[in-house]
Amino acid sequence: MPAAFACDNLELGYNGTPVLIVPEFAFESGRVYALLGPNGSGKTTLLRALNGFVKPKSGRILFFGELRCPVN
Repeated sequence: MPAAFACDNLELGYNGTPVLIVPEFAFESGRVYALLGPNGSGKTTLLRALNGFVKPKSGRILFFGELRCPVN
């Protein structure tokens, strides 16, 4: 079974300013994860991207193996 969420080469940002660059990660189904970091480190931006509210500048997000948010 593929991971619930998987990302590779993900770059997120606002108005041309990069906020978060993630080489790769995966959240497996049935596990509990925590996002920790200082204010302004991109935690909320990552969650918004996983939910489809922020479009990645590059990379891809997979939801159970299917492309969730394509980059043009």
